[in-house]
Amino acid sequence: QVLVLLFAFLFLLRHSAVKLKGWLRRSDLLLMKRVHVYYTGLVQGIGFRFTVERITGSLGLTGWVKNLDDGGVEVVCEGGEKTLKSFLAKVDEAFKRYIKKTDIEWSRATGEFEDFRVVF
Repeated sequence: QVLVLLFAFLFLLRHSAVKLKGWLRRSDLLLMKRVHVYYTGLVQGIGFRFTVERITGSLGLTGWVKNLDDGGVEVVCEGGEKTLKSFLAKVDEAFKRYIKKTDIEWSRATGEFEDFRVVF
């Protein structure tokens, strides 16, 4: 009987934790933002994507970065607004000599990303 009760307790505990974790994730999404950025200039062939990946990794952001056929670079990342602003400032500081124009679109985070990746 004790073993059955212990098993039932552990099952309920695990089930409740999963629900709580899901709820916390949804509530966190309400505070998260998404930034969609297009960089133009001399932004390919200089380690731009891999530097972006390193910066996002250090800040705990999720999303992706990829080269575009027109010579630009596109970035989508999600996180807290303050952290995203820090990311934008760090990229600008690292590549200010190479970036000609930056187009930024802000929106709500979707939570679709698990990590940050360079997309080929």
